[in-house]
Amino acid sequence: MSTTIRCEQAVGQLKSNGQVTVGKEDASIGGAIVVTGTGRANGRQPTTASSASSLLTSKSTTTLAFHLLVTLTVTVVCANLAMNIFLIRVLQLNRAGMSSVKFSASSGIWLRDHAIFADLLRTTRLTHVNYNQEQSNGGLLMSSGKDVHIESNNRAGRVNSLSLSNGRLEARGDAFEVLADSNSDRKVLFRADRDEVVVAAGEVPVSAPNGFNIRGSLQANTVRGSPQHDLRLESPLNEVNIRSDGELVVESKAEHINVKSVNTVNILSQDGTIVLNSQKLEIKDLPIVAVRSVRVRRDSDRPNEAAE
Repeated sequence: MSTTIRCEQAVGQLKSNGQVTVGKEDASIGGAIVVTGTGRANGRQPTTASSASSLLTSKSTTTLAFHLLVTLTVTVVCANLAMNIFLIRVLQLNRAGMSSVKFSASSGIWLRDHAIFADLLRTTRLTHVNYNQEQSNGGLLMSSGKDVHIESNNRAGRVNSLSLSNGRLEARGDAFEVLADSNSDRKVLFRADRDEVVVAAGEVPVSAPNGFNIRGSLQANTVRGSPQHDLRLESPLNEVNIRSDGELVVESKAEHINVKSVNTVNILSQDGTIVLNSQKLEIKDLPIVAVRSVRVRRDSDRPNEAAE
């Protein structure tokens, strides 16, 4: 289908895209302006008016999409800014860190008040500084819902650990030492390793009612009891052996020395002499036997016998 274009008046301007521009002089004339064109009914080649309307529609759609994109971007930026402001106010962030956490290149991480570690803490140094003037005696408190494990590994693969679990304290290492509170001298009060246990304290009180139970042997230079209590060496079911390669002295400066046994008391000296030095010596409950003659030899007679 073709359409004939007929203009009864002259057209002011005709652009290349099919738009018609009419000036004031042309519009003042009373004649009508008819713009027609040639087109096909199947729509393959649209007319100039339909092209202009589709162009306006596409421009309006693009403008609407642009406005929606700008609005969405502004909304996201405002929401992000509000969330950042909320986090800054809640966590109390500043240049040094948070309210309870501060970061420093020289001193590392500073934690104030309470700090909770969900899984594992790895550090080379842990120091406690008390800034609370109200609680001047407050120290470092390490609390756990289950167990507390402190472990250190060196490059050689040796492990030292300290564990608090199941109501007991377990230390793992080559030696365990307890030092005195002295800055100048490392005085060892207690030391335990695989070979020996050293106790360097002046007194080791044993408050158990049954005393100090030794399953093996006791080697000591001096065994001294407390001034308020007696010193007892007891073995209810087995023997009590007191041995010395040199001189053996059992002395009591204040009171008595009692040696009691259910069965037999043996005092044996292989190479030397047994000396009982006392003003009074009593041996009770001995069986009496008939003695015909008793020869008493004094020590003063021994040199004469040796001379003879």
